[in-house]
Amino acid sequence: MNWANKVSVITGAGSGIGQAIAKHIAAKGGHIALVDMSEEGLQKTLESIQHFGGKYTTHCVNVSDVAQMEALPEAVVAEHKQIDVLFNNAGLTIDKSFADHSLADWQKIIGVNLWGVIYGYHFFLPYLEKRPEAHIATTSSMAGFLGFPKQSSYSLTKAGVRALNESLYAEYKFRNIHITSVHPGAIHTNLFNVASATAVDQQASREFFKKVEKFAMPVDKAAAIIVRAVEKKKQRVRVGKDSVAVDIIKRLMPVTVHKLFAKLAEKQLS
Repeated sequence: MNWANKVSVITGAGSGIGQAIAKHIAAKGGHIALVDMSEEGLQKTLESIQHFGGKYTTHCVNVSDVAQMEALPEAVVAEHKQIDVLFNNAGLTIDKSFADHSLADWQKIIGVNLWGVIYGYHFFLPYLEKRPEAHIATTSSMAGFLGFPKQSSYSLTKAGVRALNESLYAEYKFRNIHITSVHPGAIHTNLFNVASATAVDQQASREFFKKVEKFAMPVDKAAAIIVRAVEKKKQRVRVGKDSVAVDIIKRLMPVTVHKLFAKLAEKQLS
């Protein structure tokens, strides 16, 4: 893939995996529309890639807002003239049991993780269909393979994203729009801190995520794997040994793994 001839749109580009993807594509000569709801985050990402010399624009957008997402493709085209790749990446999680979820929590998580992805597909596909070849990489998670305790809203949305990716892969491949389902495991980003800040027992949550961080993959390495998967037109990519392990365990022990989770949940919630 000649990134110098491509315009990529990256949602969630103000931090984490989205920011790291932007750095990798900029280093390859690509042009980028950076999308995030944090103006500060967008500016930090922009400052980190400006020396590469491509054309970069920032778009402060909440992906869960249908009107903002509907206007986004035209705003990108007005600046870049075309759209070739969409990284449907924005997402968030909270660290709460189902009983501690408020309906507002559910609306927020579903709004960003699921509706944000649906809006991305819905509003960008007509523009991508105009290109001779295009690509969408949409971030699910290893939580898309199975449901984790205290992550019910995250697991639900990421499983939905995985299923949507698989459906659209089949529907659009013959139209030369390639879709990659991205399944990161634990990655060194600010996602853990954000999740802990929502927990009922924040100290316990921080201690748990500190253990997870010991085997978390560096975010730059994760971004390199994702960008390479797009270049190779992979249908899906598991990012991290933990993602691979979770996928295999679910296949081998589809019921037993949840019995183990039940014992874990009993210790955490009793």
